[in-house]
Amino acid sequence: MNEPKGERAPKLALLAEERAVRMNVRDTGKPAYSGCAASPRNNMKNSISEQFLAAGQKLINASGSSIADALNQSLNGLLSFPFKTGPDSLVDSQGQRTCTFGTLIRTKLNPSNANSVEVPAEAAACVIDVSEALDLEGLRSAYGRIADAKELKKPGIPRRKGVDQTTVTLGIIFAIDAIVPLEALAEELQRLNGETPSRQWADMVVILSKGIIDYGVQFPGEGISGDLLPPAEGALSSPSPPIYVIILIHPTEEYSFNKMCSYLVAHLSLFSPGAKLPYFKDVLEGTPTRAITLCGYQYNVGGDLLPVPRQFYNDRYLAPLPMRIEDGQGNLLSSIWPKTPPFGSGARRRGRA
Repeated sequence: MNEPKGERAPKLALLAEERAVRMNVRDTGKPAYSGCAASPRNNMKNSISEQFLAAGQKLINASGSSIADALNQSLNGLLSFPFKTGPDSLVDSQGQRTCTFGTLIRTKLNPSNANSVEVPAEAAACVIDVSEALDLEGLRSAYGRIADAKELKKPGIPRRKGVDQTTVTLGIIFAIDAIVPLEALAEELQRLNGETPSRQWADMVVILSKGIIDYGVQFPGEGISGDLLPPAEGALSSPSPPIYVIILIHPTEEYSFNKMCSYLVAHLSLFSPGAKLPYFKDVLEGTPTRAITLCGYQYNVGGDLLPVPRQFYNDRYLAPLPMRIEDGQGNLLSSIWPKTPPFGSGARRRGRA
């Protein structure tokens, strides 16, 4: 897909896995290899990546109701305190409830609700809707369940200086195989997004035997920088970030579990800062980096993702000419540039006048 063009918004720093990358963007590329002999660090990276690769290959053989059990067992073995994985449902402070998810990753419960049958919404780091073979109807149903989980109310948390943290629940649709091609699933995901507020979108679709569908981030004038983590609560209350969000299809095949878990640990490190988790790039080591782009979105002034209109794509976009303001000698004093919906309306001015 060609790069979409649109209105640049003021820069906004969002939560990120690394402080050096401030837009909730995670580098999806394979770390550079120098060709030198393996160092202890290289050996450690390979060991971590291979652990997740082996866990994913073991999951391929699961079927039926055993898939969620096998996934929970794998994640409990790979993730450490304070996270616990298992089948559970959620409830918020207003009594809204979800269905039971085959895999729910939560933090340790407070003593006051340790014996609760349902997990309080604020403890939920990630919900994973699990199935054996995904078709379009299954995608629609899973998408709706994740949207319900993301709609639950969570209490705010006090901000700690110098600590990036999120309370958002990650939503993943997971299946061993798919009955339809990844492209058909991605197109249906695009249609569902058009009917759903972006804060309730499913964050990733995982077809373990084939690949991943998720969202990439692209700054205007650049290539795709990495994967989008869901913005923290309140992160979009300031001026919207100047980025495009692209649906990506990754044919990762046997490395699909690595790709999913690298994304997952990046989110968990923000959900519970200080948790002892693998570094996401180490989990991603060896994963193919190629991807197919489908369509683009951009944040509007209200912090909602909207499709980039087709006329703003690279192969079609013609920028509107500015209106010139000149003095009596024909010297340029100012220029007025029109804004085009849905990214704004009115005009912006440059110059002295």
